[in-house]
Amino acid sequence: MKSHNFAALLLLPTLLAGAPELLAQGAPPGYRSYDNALAPIRFYYPIRYKVLPLPPTEKVLIARYLQHRPPQELSKAEKKNFKGQEPRVYAFFFEAKPVTTQEEKNNKKDKAPRSVREAMEARSSVASWGEFKSKRLKGWRVEPVRRKEMHYELSFPSKLPKEKAKRRGYLVLKRKGRKVMGVFGHSFPAHYKRQRKEIIKMSWGLDLWKERKQNYRNAQLDRMYQGKDYKGIERRKKVRREMSKGWKALDTEHFILVYDTRDKGLVHRIARDIEAMRKVYKEIFPPEHPIDAVSIVRICKNKTEYHQYGGPSGSGGFWHPGNEELVFFDYDQEQREKTQKERKKQRRRLTDKDSLLVLYHEAFHQFIHYSIGEFSPHDWFNEGFGDYFSGAVISKYKKTVKVIGPSPWRINLAKNQCEFRHGFVPLSRLLKAERGEFYHPARRGLYYAAAWSFIYFLRNSDKVAKHPKWSKLLMTYFESIKKHYKAEIAKAGKDPSLKAKHRASALARVAAVKDATAGIDLKKLESAWREYIVKMHNPWRSQRVIPKKYRKGK
Repeated sequence: MKSHNFAALLLLPTLLAGAPELLAQGAPPGYRSYDNALAPIRFYYPIRYKVLPLPPTEKVLIARYLQHRPPQELSKAEKKNFKGQEPRVYAFFFEAKPVTTQEEKNNKKDKAPRSVREAMEARSSVASWGEFKSKRLKGWRVEPVRRKEMHYELSFPSKLPKEKAKRRGYLVLKRKGRKVMGVFGHSFPAHYKRQRKEIIKMSWGLDLWKERKQNYRNAQLDRMYQGKDYKGIERRKKVRREMSKGWKALDTEHFILVYDTRDKGLVHRIARDIEAMRKVYKEIFPPEHPIDAVSIVRICKNKTEYHQYGGPSGSGGFWHPGNEELVFFDYDQEQREKTQKERKKQRRRLTDKDSLLVLYHEAFHQFIHYSIGEFSPHDWFNEGFGDYFSGAVISKYKKTVKVIGPSPWRINLAKNQCEFRHGFVPLSRLLKAERGEFYHPARRGLYYAAAWSFIYFLRNSDKVAKHPKWSKLLMTYFESIKKHYKAEIAKAGKDPSLKAKHRASALARVAAVKDATAGIDLKKLESAWREYIVKMHNPWRSQRVIPKKYRKGK
């Protein structure tokens, strides 16, 4: 008994050492204080929830969190289907605006968004509690709690008549004049009572930040960039202000890297390589006007975090023109986190090379978007060149691209397509495919492989280099799409809407393909393309899987 008391006394100084910080924060046990003084509000959040970054166009949510381990209240079936349905909590803030007159409503309708970013920010913004419910809680049943002012129960009705709600949640609201703030969350019905207590505790610390502390944090950022010759310094400051806890940032000449990976070697390699690749993009596709936009490069810790952030299913990275952000993850870290069972099913090990491959691909999407006038070219051109540049090899010391080889992700399927016509996409169809057809889940892989192999053929074939029209196809398309877009957008007036820009880009794409293929026999070009891909050297021949009906001896 005495020994236990003595052990407790030894632990006492450690506990007391942490007490001042806990008391200063005021957070209840098991909670932390949200400590970003550059945000408009502060609050508590449960320590077992993991922070999820917010997209740059988010205007209302201040933070969001996810519980990555299944709560003990869940059934076996719920635990099995836990991924993608994890309990989540959110903090939000907005300023309520006075009721608008009919004239103001009409003026608002006339102010159509001029860019994808403006459209996303408009969808994200709210100006009243009613608008918050219609935009952020669409589909949820929101019912006030009796005897608890500004407390609400949330339930997401099931489609089946006799089945209980699929999700349940809780929301606490606070108002200070026109400033509205709150916290809410949702989870499995079995976990509802426990999460409700968590959200109520979160609201205990819900308040506005003091202006003095915000000014101090802003001054820190001003000093960080003082005397620096970076482009878009205000944009860089904004990115750092909104960075989630635990994430870090690194500036390069044209980008700001935001990362959650611990592999600093990979981060610095990305910072070096992305600038080297940008020089190559600029050399091949010179923009009409200087590109001053500073894009975010977001490197997630693993595939799970990538999808939780918003990475599309089946993708390894993406460029988002609205957020002006390209996103991917640390492939080597993903490999280390795989179970033994998952590793046995793999055809090859994931490494940092995969992260760089995705970087070179997605960075091209970012560059070409601005280079041709802030819209996307045809997907065969956009994705084909993205995969083409993914084969780049960059000199470690000179920081230049030494060579651009074949894509390890596309070459084997492309060879099957061209040799056996297995899933082959005819050129007449490939060149005219719009997004709906190109990205159809049943055909997406076939279109990607075809687009890469066609671009690689046009860039490397001696037969193409000697042909007066084939050799000019890609640059004719590039110059033509810029010319036609410029002409079409001029018809829309001085300040064209996003809708007018979409229409102009669609017409420009059609005209550019017509110009690029004028006088070309597509059948002959297609035949030469297939022949080249069949004969080209394959460094990853051992990974090729030939369809059964084409295997020898079958």
